[in-house]
Amino acid sequence: MFIDWKKALAAEGLALTSNSVDQLAAAARTVARRARDKQDLADLLGYLGLPRSEDDLVRMLPLLTAPTAHPVMGDDTMTNPISTTNAYTAVAASMLNKGDAPATVRQCLGLSDEELNEALTLIGQGAGSAAADIDDVAAATEALLVWGEKHASARIQGKASKARALLAELVSLRTNERAVAAKEKEITLLRDRLAQAEKELRQVRAGRITSTVSPVPAAQGALPTRSKEDRAAIRAWARANGHEVADTGLIPKKIQDAYDAAHPDQMEVAS
Repeated sequence: MFIDWKKALAAEGLALTSNSVDQLAAAARTVARRARDKQDLADLLGYLGLPRSEDDLVRMLPLLTAPTAHPVMGDDTMTNPISTTNAYTAVAASMLNKGDAPATVRQCLGLSDEELNEALTLIGQGAGSAAADIDDVAAATEALLVWGEKHASARIQGKASKARALLAELVSLRTNERAVAAKEKEITLLRDRLAQAEKELRQVRAGRITSTVSPVPAAQGALPTRSKEDRAAIRAWARANGHEVADTGLIPKKIQDAYDAAHPDQMEVAS
């Protein structure tokens, strides 16, 4: 404080140097740490003549703190301190108070379920209402993108456009991944069916080989049913009819069949 009025008047006449951008930003951050919510921050910045555009407010939102309990007048602050909550939760509570849907708040700030429920508790709502409003995340995302695309700030428009492109790319990647998974599942099923068909084919082939071999023992076993006299008669008949037949050993089946065909009466007696 000046005691000499001459010096005071001289100081009053000095040209003032404008605050730099860094000084204004530092002052705004100091104010943000003491503001209750976004509107309170905007009002304080306006009163002090500090920048308060939408971009400035968005940058300073994480600096906000919201008291969850206020000390009673006259209480000792050491025994009844002011407790503070997460800065993002405080911002969420401010947005909810202004009518923003919980799903929109959650999407904008990237809150967890616990943080969103805490913000709802701060404004007197229960967790049940949060669960009901969070369902429509897709609609909230679209609303946020539209807001960004229509924003006056070119920077925010660019971010919204980039976010939409990234979301579209994610949707495309998820669609392709699901299509690949479906085809891989289909291929696995076809391979299983092919393996089963090959197994059945091997079984069929094994069955055919058995069926072609099995009649041989039956034909060999049929010869002993003829008596010694019958075999001698067949040989005599065969030689008389121009067939070559050995004196001993097996008589060819075709000769036996020819003999049976020429002597049907003997076949009836045998049967």
